[in-house]
Amino acid sequence: MHINSHRRARQFFMARPFTDYKAVIFDMDGTLYFQLPLRLRMAGKLAAYYLRHPLRYQELLAIKTFREIREAWPETERNGRTKGCGKSDRKNPANDLSESLDRRQYAQTAKRLGGVTPEWVKKTVEHWMYQVPLELLPSCRDRQLSGLISILRKSHTAVIIYSDYPAVEKARVLHLKPDYIFSALDPDIMCLKPDPKGLAHILSVTGLSPDQVLMVGDRYEKDGMVARNAGIDWLILPHSPKKRKKLLKEILPYVHNIHKG
Repeated sequence: MHINSHRRARQFFMARPFTDYKAVIFDMDGTLYFQLPLRLRMAGKLAAYYLRHPLRYQELLAIKTFREIREAWPETERNGRTKGCGKSDRKNPANDLSESLDRRQYAQTAKRLGGVTPEWVKKTVEHWMYQVPLELLPSCRDRQLSGLISILRKSHTAVIIYSDYPAVEKARVLHLKPDYIFSALDPDIMCLKPDPKGLAHILSVTGLSPDQVLMVGDRYEKDGMVARNAGIDWLILPHSPKKRKKLLKEILPYVHNIHKG
């Protein structure tokens, strides 16, 4: 019972009914589309390509390394600061805090791999992580949430997308029309969840107060914690479509009436 209560506390913290919030902030990856089917399809594409081009295997290593660095980025950057990394370190872009967030991560990846440039890492990552998945996203989208977004907009509830990755093109191919789209790579944010700076910026731009907003995501350690750190309510959706549907029916009794988008 204690375990279930603990899981429940991590799943959502909502001080009011869903429809009473003035704005809902949606995470993108794993929330507005299901990640498992996308990853399986991408694994097939990657395997097919690199079986035909085995000498380009280092690109796979670059993608893997970039993901690892990005996932552990807050700790990586803290360690960099602890070691005395200054505001400007042009000789080592991985340590240059004046560089954009993505540039620092590309540089850190290149440094770990050795023998490649940040520009090469950038080109590889943007192709396989940002461009190729776009054609696969529509088949992986969460149709319930697409329908819910339509209902929210019709009821004049602001719909906001906030992602650690670029989200504009993803929203386009998913046929989503939010009121705002924000990314960790925006010049005024440049930090990853669960740092609350991004949500503070969103509140500043929209003129909303924390108690008027609900954050919806798929990872408590990212989406739940960033909301908690910003004083915003949150709802964490299961990765399983069946479990997600069950939770949404509990949170929104009318959710079964949401059109399939």
